[in-house]
Amino acid sequence: CLTPRSGGRTLWIMSGAYDLIVIGGGVTGAGVARDAALRGLKVALVERGRPGGGTTAASTHLIHGGVRYLLYDRLTTHATCWDSGHIVRTAPDLLKRLPIVWPVYKGHTRGLETVETLFEQYDRFQPMKYGRAHLRLSAEAALRVVPGLAPVGLLGALAFDEWWVDAEALASRTLDSAREAGAEVILETPVSAMLKDGLRV
Repeated sequence: CLTPRSGGRTLWIMSGAYDLIVIGGGVTGAGVARDAALRGLKVALVERGRPGGGTTAASTHLIHGGVRYLLYDRLTTHATCWDSGHIVRTAPDLLKRLPIVWPVYKGHTRGLETVETLFEQYDRFQPMKYGRAHLRLSAEAALRVVPGLAPVGLLGALAFDEWWVDAEALASRTLDSAREAGAEVILETPVSAMLKDGLRV
């Protein structure tokens, strides 16, 4: 049951008319709709506002390779770097290279060498997402790069490479691609109810 924000009549979408109905036109919903449409499914996507205007807009806007997963799930790092590489190839105009500095202080659980070992491993995945190898910075160099760092106890830092993305534009572009693949996209229209009849919606 759909009521457009602009008013007017209530719309009804019957589940039997579609193989898949996606509620939410953020980057995830848009990607699901696009993928399903490209596989030949009849798809409808409904978004209450503008593409990517909710959770996607409130995200970090970071297309990352999952360096933190290396500590416990190497396959996830592989998958996220592989996926990031696809975004770099298909939407380079929406991306900006984002260097990140990881400071290491005396008394931290993991010392400078241990943290660098992590990034040496991450370097092996960087080519998948067109990233650059990490840099090791002395304490002095780290303070020049990031003057706001606390200098007391600073041993040095590691700098590594990720991507910033215009996430709302990425969601919008993905929805355009979903439409081209045959998906029906309904924007500015909140879902106000779902009626259930047994297992049918």
